[in-house]
Amino acid sequence: MRVFLLLAMMVLAGCGQENDIASETSTGDRPVSDDYMSADLRDRVEALKVEVREKPLVESAPELQRRALTLFAWANAMALRGDDLPWSLPQAVAQVARSNDLPRGEEPTEDQLRALNTSMSDYIEQLRLRDENPAALGKVTVPDPGPYTVTSWQTIEVQYEVGSGGLKEGAMIMLGAHGVSGLLLQAEDGSAEDYVTSTISRSGVSLVAEGVEGSFRRRTLVFSVTGGDLQPGDVVTFLYGDTGEGGPGARLQTFSNDFIPMEVHVAFEPDGTRYALPRFGFKTQGGPTHGVRGFAPSVLDVGETFSLSVRSEDIYTNRATSNLPGYRLLLDGEPIRDIPAGSAITLLDNFSFDTPGVYRLSLESLDGSIQGKVNPILVEKNPEQRIYWGETHGHSGMAEGQGTSDAYFEFGRDDARLDFLVHSEHDIWMDDAEWEELRANTQEFFETGKFITFLGYEWTVEHSYGGHHNIVFRTPEHRRRVPQQTHASLSKLYQGLRENHDTEDVLIIPHAHQAGDWRRSDPAMQTLVEIQSNHGVFEWFGHMYLRHGQHVGFVSGSDDHTSHPGYGASRGRGSGLAGVLAREKTADAIFDAMKSLSTYAVTGDRPIVRFEVNGTGMGQRAEFSEQRSVRGRIVGTSPIDQLVVLKNSEEIWRKDLRTVSAGNSSTQTIEVNFESSSQPLMEQRDNPRGSRTWQGTINVKNATLVRVDAPSFNDVVTQSFEIDEDNSNLIRFRTWTRGNHSSLILELEGVSAATEIQVNLEPDRETQNGFTRYRGTVQIPQWNRTFRLAEMKDGFLERTQEAEGYYDSVELRRVVRQAPMDYEFEFADEAGRQGDYYTLRVVQENDQMAWSSPVWVGGYTAR
Repeated sequence: MRVFLLLAMMVLAGCGQENDIASETSTGDRPVSDDYMSADLRDRVEALKVEVREKPLVESAPELQRRALTLFAWANAMALRGDDLPWSLPQAVAQVARSNDLPRGEEPTEDQLRALNTSMSDYIEQLRLRDENPAALGKVTVPDPGPYTVTSWQTIEVQYEVGSGGLKEGAMIMLGAHGVSGLLLQAEDGSAEDYVTSTISRSGVSLVAEGVEGSFRRRTLVFSVTGGDLQPGDVVTFLYGDTGEGGPGARLQTFSNDFIPMEVHVAFEPDGTRYALPRFGFKTQGGPTHGVRGFAPSVLDVGETFSLSVRSEDIYTNRATSNLPGYRLLLDGEPIRDIPAGSAITLLDNFSFDTPGVYRLSLESLDGSIQGKVNPILVEKNPEQRIYWGETHGHSGMAEGQGTSDAYFEFGRDDARLDFLVHSEHDIWMDDAEWEELRANTQEFFETGKFITFLGYEWTVEHSYGGHHNIVFRTPEHRRRVPQQTHASLSKLYQGLRENHDTEDVLIIPHAHQAGDWRRSDPAMQTLVEIQSNHGVFEWFGHMYLRHGQHVGFVSGSDDHTSHPGYGASRGRGSGLAGVLAREKTADAIFDAMKSLSTYAVTGDRPIVRFEVNGTGMGQRAEFSEQRSVRGRIVGTSPIDQLVVLKNSEEIWRKDLRTVSAGNSSTQTIEVNFESSSQPLMEQRDNPRGSRTWQGTINVKNATLVRVDAPSFNDVVTQSFEIDEDNSNLIRFRTWTRGNHSSLILELEGVSAATEIQVNLEPDRETQNGFTRYRGTVQIPQWNRTFRLAEMKDGFLERTQEAEGYYDSVELRRVVRQAPMDYEFEFADEAGRQGDYYTLRVVQENDQMAWSSPVWVGGYTAR
């Protein structure tokens, strides 16, 4: 919800205490009558206009920083009155801030300074025109914004009405499509997809396509005006996905959203300033029902009533919009209730269990064609702690993502059924109006005991400046963000947050794919580390903090950019969730639990994990004792595969629950695992290694392939397998790893000493997320290996593939399919020293994972 009118009134009234510390939209000075800026800011802005016109280039970074801060204050004032700013203006200001905060003795090069000057001059000119003649640019409308069904072929009409400035012959119009949308706009081939055409209401004038330009998550199609001038009020109509010349249209993205942003820029001269018009967009919705998912509380008291949410979803895990079936709810496989058809989300109330224990609910459509799971429920008498599931890291269309903030909160509450949620938008693309929108939505959607919302943002700098950190506030009132535009280094972030907030009310969570600096921390605020997201698994990242003496716990966050927090579209990569152990579902209880490290990280499923040392639970510190009793219990969402306990970041205990060491039977189950590392090649000064795709064939020789399962293949875009039509022993597959493994399970008959499994991998180029400095993405060559089951040792057989500094693995395991889903363990560790820490890693059959926060024994707290 945009609260522009209210905020504008606040600014005009001189009430600025709620605004960002970088903003000077309200300084306490007497506002100019009928102006959206204070008198002081207006004077500075007018002086800046003159200064830039007379001296376009400045010669030093501090002088450029002064211009940038005035520009940023001006932009925030304009945003608060309701203007949609050029999307990347805040980022340009942040780049100037970084150039002014280089290490001692370093200065920006002449070329860098020239580029920054050009950028500042460009944005100052854009705001000048908006300030002095806002009607000059015109407007864009979408007559039918949808919603359109995901992956459907569409033709979308976009109308641009020329503004009061007109457009002379030779002027430019640029169309931009967001990279996540999947649209690759082109104007060359009418028989191909995403073909764009244009018509103009003024006779004799047309547009000529000049080509395509690309940038970060943007693809821009450039046109020039020819045959005459366009006058104010003329209308240019674009058809995105025109089918008139035989093309199929525009193929829409796989995920539903209420705002897929598109852009139009105009330049009055061929090489002139490109003025951004307010962004526009269209909507997508889910398709027919393909699956079902149920959500319930993880821990309940005996006799406590609860609600169960049942969600129909399409093949891409969007909320389904058609073919909505009825369902049958089952308890331990026995039907207990029927659910009528017709609703995508059904909330069932007044459930309770009168006996302690683990309860497993499941769902199936009334015709039996669709099955789905509900997370396990543990019923205890007077439980000391509950498990609350939340998202601390997600984005929308405010940044480089999609969707509105409203849709983000609604999805987290209604679709993902989260207990708590943070909308942690990137500060480098945020203005003050968007910050106020986040604050307003945090307050609007908050409902104690039901849905807890926290105000937050992501401080977004490169690894060399400290890396990305999510900032979460205990309460939304009177909170000021400390943005990169004014605090461009990690030490300045810590200082700015301390100067403006009580450290007990601030939580900082660094993440790995633009890696936080594990050598530095503020122990009063930085108590958690994100070790997994849809970018991959980064367990090593958390251990780097621990090895450097940082007192931190572990969480996961999706880093979803589609307004689907907590249950993202890229589920094959793991959505990422934080499990928080707290006494009640209130803001203070959950926030205090995160501050005290009472958390664990999961890749998307919601297993129940308990882990303790000498009776002390996750994130806590036990009194020193050389004798340690290490205990745990896991109630899985799938059969439990492996449990690993690490001490001081080194493995000391492992329990494999599925591997069969000996295999004399002619019927065997063989799991083929693919695994790649995500650790940086240069640990101290680089981002993680990128992901890799595993694509090729698996061919069974001298045995019969009876069945193939891939329990972790949840994302139909990045993961797939099929049996070859001509060879029933040949599997074609595709999957993805980054710091984790992905597996296929093969049921074989007629196994003998001569049985072989041939793995043939196609060449692959790594996909980079986070921009490594010392080792970029590399081409991985074709790889063919034969695995002879007779060579298995203790149920394992592994081959490695070298990939320029890394050794990726393909592993065969002989496994059982009936592993336990509820498992308790205990062992003694008798060699201990002060300050030892223990963590638990859980791997399930479906490749879902979980990690406990550390438990320390002795030593001293860092707080």
